[in-house]
Amino acid sequence: MKERKKKGNIIAIANVIIPFLGPLAYEVANSITGDWTNKENKFNLSTGKVVTLLIGAAYIIAMVILVCYNEKKRKSVENLQYQVDELRREISVYKKSNETLCTLLAYLDEKIKSQIEYLKEHNKIDVRDLNINSAAATIAKIIYQNIMEESGQNIKVTVNVYDRINNAGAEYSIMIAHEGHVSQPSVFGVSRVLAQGKKGTRFCEKILLSNSPDYRILLSKKEVAKAFSQNINKCKYNQYLGIPIRKMGGTNIALIEIVAHDDTVVWNTKDEAVQFAANYCEVLKEYILLMDRIYEQGKTIAEKVDGGGA
Repeated sequence: MKERKKKGNIIAIANVIIPFLGPLAYEVANSITGDWTNKENKFNLSTGKVVTLLIGAAYIIAMVILVCYNEKKRKSVENLQYQVDELRREISVYKKSNETLCTLLAYLDEKIKSQIEYLKEHNKIDVRDLNINSAAATIAKIIYQNIMEESGQNIKVTVNVYDRINNAGAEYSIMIAHEGHVSQPSVFGVSRVLAQGKKGTRFCEKILLSNSPDYRILLSKKEVAKAFSQNINKCKYNQYLGIPIRKMGGTNIALIEIVAHDDTVVWNTKDEAVQFAANYCEVLKEYILLMDRIYEQGKTIAEKVDGGGA
């Protein structure tokens, strides 16, 4: 540490002295050593011009070394600053994720406590408050707020959450949460039959049916229009990020979708979209999966307690 500090002090002094003393020494040497050429117009070495040349060469070499060192130091400082900024950003992300998870777990804890009280009072269980519908609105709001904080308040974005339900052997998709700058869509709360090859199947339904956990990232209006089977001139969406929620066993049970409207650009590259999902949505995915497991176990307990109180 002392050696580094000493070296830094020497360089700092050199940055002041060399640019000042170098030209001064050259001019002094040049003025006292006579002309550069003799009477025959040949290079004059007899008057000490070699010394002047050596001083000039030394000055140039010293300046090149100094400039190279300063540039290397500048890049090192910039790189260090970038690393510090990235570390601060990661800490902020982890902090926000931790706060989000604490909020959701506290919410779940209240729901479980209310179930215990309900069981004590009525001797049966009603697990409807333990499915993902009860927390979906909070989840959509959290994601929307994170987008606003990262991208600015003037962008036009909506966040939707879809649930996949099974009713008497038939499967349905239903939008259970909506957050954003546009009003609640007409499809909110409407159950739609899920079936492979069904005419009019929407893109969100295709993602649920695919049972693939891969993100769906569409960064341009052209990509969105093609995926949504729309005319590009009539397409109102500019970007799309679909985040399937897949439980063990290989079934997509829910979907988080983020839609950028008009000419809004949230992510410039797929890597940026993936990073956003990893930073702010993975913890929410795990929470939804936890809610699903609790709900399924709750239904089993309800059947044993009261013969089907769920």
